[in-house]
Amino acid sequence: MILSRIATALRQQNWVAVALEFVIVIAGVVIGFQITAWNSERSDREREQAYLARLHDEVLDAEASRLGLLEGVSHRVRMADAIVGVLFEDGEPADLPDTACETIARAGIFYLEGYALPTLDELMATGSLGIIRDDRLRERLTAYRSFVDSTADRFGNIQRGMANLAHEYPDLVSLAPMRTSDRIAMTAGRCDYEGMRASDGFRNDYLDNLARSGFFRTHALEVEDQLFREIHEALDAVLGEHGETNA
Repeated sequence: MILSRIATALRQQNWVAVALEFVIVIAGVVIGFQITAWNSERSDREREQAYLARLHDEVLDAEASRLGLLEGVSHRVRMADAIVGVLFEDGEPADLPDTACETIARAGIFYLEGYALPTLDELMATGSLGIIRDDRLRERLTAYRSFVDSTADRFGNIQRGMANLAHEYPDLVSLAPMRTSDRIAMTAGRCDYEGMRASDGFRNDYLDNLARSGFFRTHALEVEDQLFREIHEALDAVLGEHGETNA
């Protein structure tokens, strides 16, 4: 229809009509592009809100899961202080709680896996992280992903160098089976504290394990904890602007 009118106007050399028809065509194209852009923007904002809500739930779940780990680490730190008092100072083994032997047996064990945020993985894999408009949140998410990706490389050598005290000193630390409803795990069975005091090799390895564990706690667990807090705060701030967080 429009092309027919333009052709007619050209034959009649009606330049005003030709100009008007071109203006109508261009305006229609511009309006069409604008409507498409509006629809795309609305779709992006809906997707962003869905991603933010999912991230918020995943961060809450991860923080809840981390509570047990952080409490266990804090317990091991407190226990290590008492154990050092017995092995290197004048503390009495009888004053140590029953869990001290378990702490010694596990002194060379820590976990390198960061907590998964599946929505963040999806955003990174699809190149969609830019859909999140908040710069601070986006930067914190990127920092956490970089931290998780580098954890194994950064701390793997520290872990591999730690002594397995129960394996290397079986006469001083013995293991025992611990049965649950669905599996058999290990627990510390017996610790010879007087023998540990007399063994320079054991005491050296125990201190080395403590130093490595302390480095991991400071540079991994505490860093991860800080990143989670910052992500949580940024999510609360962004979702709070829209009244969509219950935290």
